[in-house]
Amino acid sequence: MIPNHTPLPPKRWETGEHPKFDGVRSRSWFGRLLKRKKHIPMLEQAYLYLLENNDCSQGMVCADWGIDSRELRDYIKFRNNQNPEITKTAQSIINEAYVDYCLDSAQHNFVFYIKVVCHRWGLPPRPYRELWEVCPDYYPTNYIKEE
Repeated sequence: MIPNHTPLPPKRWETGEHPKFDGVRSRSWFGRLLKRKKHIPMLEQAYLYLLENNDCSQGMVCADWGIDSRELRDYIKFRNNQNPEITKTAQSIINEAYVDYCLDSAQHNFVFYIKVVCHRWGLPPRPYRELWEVCPDYYPTNYIKEE
């Protein structure tokens, strides 16, 4: 296994401004990744509003705030650490993807390597890509996650 020497990119609802991402911040894909994170403050505000107003439904909040209900649901699960089960297959995929990511010096976003490994194994990449993006505890084995 490759030692933990290349930082992984931020997950879907991490802002990407933390110094732990400095090792990959200069990559061309990192800027595109940050552009997709502009809606995080709106999700945060909608989530807080939902917590403070028990009489509002999630659908009403999404309509009022102009956000996708699935995005808000996934965001709430991420914030509350409601993790789906990580199977042995899923763990093996992320471990192998991390080796490829490190050996390639992080030339592509991490989800690219997850897709490559899934295709190599004959599996659909979407569930594993989504698991990486939305599960706060889905990391390669022995990866030292900085806080």
